[in-house]
Amino acid sequence: MLLKYIKPVLLLAISTAIILSCLGLLRDLDYILVNYITAPSYMQYENIKSRYAKEAAPFIRSSNITVYTEFRNVRNTTIYSCDEQFRYFMDLEMVSGSFLVNDDVRDNNPYAVIDENIAVLLFSNTDCIGRSIYIQDKEFKVIGVVGTKDGFFDTLTAVDLYSVYVPFAGMALPNSLIGSIYRADNPIIINTISGLDPYSFGSVQNTVSISMRAKTVAMIGHLALLAIWVIALVFVFRVVRKYLWDFVSLTKEELGSRYLLGYLQKHWLSLVLHVLVIAIMTALLVIWFRLVRFQPEMDPSLVPSELFRLKGWLESIKEYALVANTRVSLPFSPSILIDKIKFVLLAAGFAAVFSAARLFWLARERWEAQNMGHRILIEAFSQNHKELFKD
Repeated sequence: MLLKYIKPVLLLAISTAIILSCLGLLRDLDYILVNYITAPSYMQYENIKSRYAKEAAPFIRSSNITVYTEFRNVRNTTIYSCDEQFRYFMDLEMVSGSFLVNDDVRDNNPYAVIDENIAVLLFSNTDCIGRSIYIQDKEFKVIGVVGTKDGFFDTLTAVDLYSVYVPFAGMALPNSLIGSIYRADNPIIINTISGLDPYSFGSVQNTVSISMRAKTVAMIGHLALLAIWVIALVFVFRVVRKYLWDFVSLTKEELGSRYLLGYLQKHWLSLVLHVLVIAIMTALLVIWFRLVRFQPEMDPSLVPSELFRLKGWLESIKEYALVANTRVSLPFSPSILIDKIKFVLLAAGFAAVFSAARLFWLARERWEAQNMGHRILIEAFSQNHKELFKD
């Protein structure tokens, strides 16, 4: 009979694990991505680094570039002109060698860091530190190799087939997009990043709050976890109320007018245990609630002009989900990651709530059919002690 509980329990466990995993990924996306119109000068780069230090990573992304050696070449390569902080924002892991440092930008060192896919294609392995590659007839010395991520979401959100990282320069290659990544948890950055910042590269083409979009999508998972808690709360309340009502009613019926005083005197330990169990269950529900509670944060562009118009909300959500949330001028894997995660969260959230509701329904049926065995226990308990109240 317990076999029918296995499927919903497994579905609930798996879907909850997926929700928690997605929320962990979204929590790390605390970025603001700014796309600029014009390429910066080195002086502008120094200004933005002196003001924001490690909380900013300016870069130039050039696509469809050919990287070659004396014997081989790789087409459709993306060149990132960046600095040391770019590695940490993009969570790049070193396979061998080292990444660029900010001194390489200042000294204009002809260094390059390549991904392991290019390393294998150009040099047959990743042991290529000190070798030379050429970009637009300029020679670069390979100082490091970064790994390529092959996780489920990494494969879906990859924006570059091959990548090369060179020191930031004020000159953009063909097919270039100029941008900068900022930490979203700094209020100074949030207040000064929009519009024309004298410390920025120039005119801002668009600003995308990756952090706000991640928090908006994360609400799907938070609401699902909160719904599961509500279902559990309703179930526990119904069980406790039914159990206590039957316990009190049956015992009072059998023990008559001397029920209260006699029962309290003879069975105080049982009453204390009942109170203790209820207190423990209440504490667990409170702790559970503290774990699933969250502060709602919503992208302002998602809020319609008429707050109390349901059709306006539906239209706004549809627009945000299908258009606004995916319109990114500058390809950026975290932006694509959010778009993929929202569908996974919707599916996992629905599965989790459905399985929790199914478990509640099955438990309710079992309770009503067999009364969960509590009435039998109450009758046995009362039978053992009613002899004490005959005289």
